[in-house]
Amino acid sequence: MGRALSQSDGAAGAGLVTLEQASIWLNQPRLFRQPTRAPSRPRPRPGPQAPLPAGPLGTLLLDLPGKPRFAYRFTPDDELWATRFVVGEAGGADNPDNRAVLSTMFNRFAFFTHEIYPTFAAFIRAYSTPLQPVLRSAGAARRHMNSPDFVRAGGSYPPPNQDVPRGQLRRHLELQRATGNQLPAAAPALVRRALTGQIPNLIGNATEFANTAVYFHDRNHRAPTEEEWRRFTTDFARSKKWTWIGPVHGLDQFRSNAFFVDNRVVSLPPNAVRIALARS
Repeated sequence: MGRALSQSDGAAGAGLVTLEQASIWLNQPRLFRQPTRAPSRPRPRPGPQAPLPAGPLGTLLLDLPGKPRFAYRFTPDDELWATRFVVGEAGGADNPDNRAVLSTMFNRFAFFTHEIYPTFAAFIRAYSTPLQPVLRSAGAARRHMNSPDFVRAGGSYPPPNQDVPRGQLRRHLELQRATGNQLPAAAPALVRRALTGQIPNLIGNATEFANTAVYFHDRNHRAPTEEEWRRFTTDFARSKKWTWIGPVHGLDQFRSNAFFVDNRVVSLPPNAVRIALARS
């Protein structure tokens, strides 16, 4: 097991983050993972595309003053599930938003969840709705339970959702079975570069992301102006005890995801998490 993140790590006012607290934090509803475009995602494609990347993977590192180094060497299983993750969450294109989302997952695993999940693959499988064998959210299952795409897994959710059958969407189950050759060609190459330390971190120590323009629209039934979006995003972060990272050149947070640092780690040195270059 990894170590707990304490106040002395630089998370001002955070106190000790216990395994129980981290588990509660991880399993709360992931409302911030709204889709950044139409909800349909590319389905796995049959047949080979470009050759899959090969070679050694990098090591995820967290260095904090006065603390033992956390080091985790990525595995081929992590690589495959990370590829499925970017396809299921954001389509798998090689763009700043997809890169930033991957960096957020690296940060989240290094700061918090490596104490709960033994591998990066296990973490993102639990975190990402498209990668869960059975939907963890009863609300998500309720929204889809009458869809032809909903595959029942047996049983139901705990009260007050005992009328909701447990299950997952067929397209998500297909994604979970897809090999690298069956996924959009850009995704494996993007993930390979990310897991070998070849993609710059645009978002510092961000551990959260949210499409706050969608939230504004849901609340006000109209799209925000950019100034309204900035105020809304700042207030949203404050309500969650997060800090918005602010504008970043090349990252369009207004039209896609905005990125936030959990205040428990906001005082840590910039880019405390990094990936050491893979060596043969």
